[in-house]
Amino acid sequence: MKRIVLLFAAFVMLCCTRQEQAPEMVQEGQPYVIEGQLTGLPGIGIMEVHNAWDGWTRLESGLNRWQILNKAKVKRGHFRIEGKIQEPTYVYLYYTYIKGLHVGTLQIRDFFLEPGTITVTGDAEDDMEGASGTPLNDARAVLKKQLKEFPDRKVDLLTEAVMRGDALALYEIEHDGLNFLPERQLLKGLDALSAPLQQMDQARRLRQDIEQYVKISPAKDASGENPPYIDINLPDPNGTSLTLKSVVETPGTRYVLLDFWATWCGYCVEEIPNLISVYKEFHPKGFDIYSVSIDSNMNRWRNYVRDSEMPWHHVCDGNANNTQAWQDYGAHEGIPLTILIDASTGRIIARDIRGDALRECLSSLL
Repeated sequence: MKRIVLLFAAFVMLCCTRQEQAPEMVQEGQPYVIEGQLTGLPGIGIMEVHNAWDGWTRLESGLNRWQILNKAKVKRGHFRIEGKIQEPTYVYLYYTYIKGLHVGTLQIRDFFLEPGTITVTGDAEDDMEGASGTPLNDARAVLKKQLKEFPDRKVDLLTEAVMRGDALALYEIEHDGLNFLPERQLLKGLDALSAPLQQMDQARRLRQDIEQYVKISPAKDASGENPPYIDINLPDPNGTSLTLKSVVETPGTRYVLLDFWATWCGYCVEEIPNLISVYKEFHPKGFDIYSVSIDSNMNRWRNYVRDSEMPWHHVCDGNANNTQAWQDYGAHEGIPLTILIDASTGRIIARDIRGDALRECLSSLL
C-alpha cells in the first residue's frame, strides 16, 4: 500500500510540474501530425513538443526552458500529436516519465514542426535527428547526407542552403553556417528569410550575434578585413585596473592572446598546461597573454591563479557572464574562447585557437 501511495504521489508530481507551463495549443494555421513509434522509452510518461526558436521561457523550477506547443500520452512506445501551426519552427521532442519512484526527462529528437505528417521512429537512444515525412525534415536529411558524402563541396552546399529563405536556411545559418561561411553570406541568408521567420526571436538573436561577431573576428575570406580589438579594463588579482591596451602596447610585445576562461570550466583548466608551456616558449619572443575570468567567486579565482602558477596577466570583476568584456567578445559562445591580436596593427588575426594549433600558429608568426 505504501508503494502505491508513493507511486501515485510521483504521478501527481509529474502532472503538476508539467502544468507549470500550459501548452500553447495553436488554433489557427495548417494542421500537423507527429506520428511516433519508439523503442527503449523508460517507464510511463508523456511526449512534449518544445519550441526551440521562439519560445524561450525561464521558469523558477528550471524544469522547462522552452514553451510547450503540444503533448500526448505514450502507450507502448506509440504516440500521436495533432495540432495546427502558422509558420514552421524548430522544436525539441521531450519525454517526461515515471519509472518506479523516479521522475525523469529525456530529450528524444529535434526536427522542424511544419504542416503534414511527421514521422518519428527508432530507438530512444538513436541519433537526435530522427524525423521524416515533411519537406523541411526530408530536405534536412538530404543535406546532411550530402555534407557527409561530399566534404569537398561543403561550402557550396551550405551557401545554397542558407539562401533557401525557409526554416532550413535559418537552421543552417545557426549551425554549420557560423563555422564555415563568411559572415556577409550569413547576413544575406537572414535577409532572404520570409518575413515571419525574420521576426522570430531566433533570427533576431542570430543577426545580433553575427553582427557582433564581425566586429571581433578575423575575416574568413580574402575580401574581408581583420577588425581592431576592443579594449578591456578590469581589476587584476591585487585589485589594480589593468587594460588590454596597456598589454598590447607594451614595448617588445608582438602578439597578445586574449583568453576567456573560468575556474569551473573543465576545458579551460585542461588547456592551462599548454598555455604555460606556450607562454614560456614564446614570451621571450614577444608573446603575451591577457586572461579574462568570468568567475563570480573572486577568492576562488585569485587562489586558483596563484596556485596554478600562470605567470601572465589576469583580470576579473566577479560579474561572471555579465562582464562587459564577455558581452563585447563572446556572449553568444562558450568558454574557453581565445583571440589572437597583432600588437603592431591592433587587429584580431585569429580566433578559437588552442592546443597544437596555437603552438603552430605562434611558431609560424614568431
